[in-house]
Amino acid sequence: MKARRLYIFGAAVVAALATAAPASADTIGQAVTGVATSTLALTAETPAAFGTTLTPGASNLTTTGGTLTAVDTTPSWTLSVNDGTTSGDGHLQKGAVGCTGSETELANASQVNVAPLVPNASVTSNGYVTVPANGATAAAVASASAVPLAATVFTNTYKQSIGSSEILVSGCTYSLTSTYTLQ
Repeated sequence: MKARRLYIFGAAVVAALATAAPASADTIGQAVTGVATSTLALTAETPAAFGTTLTPGASNLTTTGGTLTAVDTTPSWTLSVNDGTTSGDGHLQKGAVGCTGSETELANASQVNVAPLVPNASVTSNGYVTVPANGATAAAVASASAVPLAATVFTNTYKQSIGSSEILVSGCTYSLTSTYTLQ
């Protein structure tokens, strides 16, 4: 009988411990914050090229699309272009090799259209604009007033007209270095 009482007493102690109040606990929230820094980046990924289509009398030739990638954490930005060569005036210039007898530069300035690869209603593309000379005010090609750029890819397509009286030697390479500014 004594063993039975100990058994019952032990069972009662175990039951009391099992239903005891949980250990004390306390919780607290902690705020985690961060401030975005101003980020501005612009890269030219793929060059635009006319290929072998430069022919006297050709109008509105277009390039295969080049690409630019832009990042700007400010909500208002402008992407602009001008001729980046020291004496550049927005015209395609002949190369040094194999161009004897060819026009020094094409008579008409090049035009460029810059637009987001993925259409974005918040980004304004200005259509084809003439590439301004080096030192001249750069021409705005795209802008936004309420949307930052998060690694946005833009295509840039150039357009060129060539006068029928312009002399172009076969194999002569013409080029233009466009300088893009994101601000």
